Amino acid sequence: QAVVACNRCYTIAETDPCPTCSDPDRDRARLLVVEQPRDVAAFEEAGWRGLYHVLLGHINALEGIEPGHLTIEGLLERVRAGGVEEVVLGTNPDYEGDATALYLRKRLEELPVTVSRIARGIASGSAIEYSNAAMLADALSGRAHMDATE
Repeated sequence: QAVVACNRCYTIAETDPCPTCSDPDRDRARLLVVEQPRDVAAFEEAGWRGLYHVLLGHINALEGIEPGHLTIEGLLERVRAGGVEEVVLGTNPDYEGDATALYLRKRLEELPVTVSRIARGIASGSAIEYSNAAMLADALSGRAHMDATE
């Protein structure tokens, strides 16, 4: 069967809308923004139960990829339509992903939605001694409070 782009989230699927957008059990108040359809599969494996929005790339001025080349207007339309309480920016933790996340935060700041960014830092199962300074700085800035019940 042919694959098509979902007209809601822009992922690639065999149906339009895709199975995720069609699933009534998904948390429709949470929208995870990712760069590519393959990122959807990774977050599904990690247990995300909200919806997605696939940008189909990232901002990269050196390669001529500007915001208008991505699905950003579709994202803004989805948020403006209502029902979305939180937009989680799940772009890659690199220069282009950070630039894209900053641009999206700016575009979303006037809309009635909470904007968050996925945490990053030291990979689970790795050793601190093998982490670079940027990874350690990210881990420190994104640290989380530990409750006694955890």
